[in-house]
Amino acid sequence: MVYSATILLGYGYSAMWPAIIAFTERHLKLTDRASSLLFFASQLVTFILPFMVGSHLTTNPLVLLIYEGISIATYI
Repeated sequence: MVYSATILLGYGYSAMWPAIIAFTERHLKLTDRASSLLFFASQLVTFILPFMVGSHLTTNPLVLLIYEGISIATYI
């Protein structure tokens, strides 16, 4: 279940990156430093999130679904 959810997350987020970069370039001047900071921050969250979700997975199995709901609400 966790692996299939991770695969679906990756597939869903892969379509968002070009849209995020295009939106950011339209409204801000996106330099090399700014884009590398954007990617670094996103990958840092991607690195830390499994530890946060994994620590709560045994006590609250719906934590991944809750995270998905929060992510979708944030992006909308």
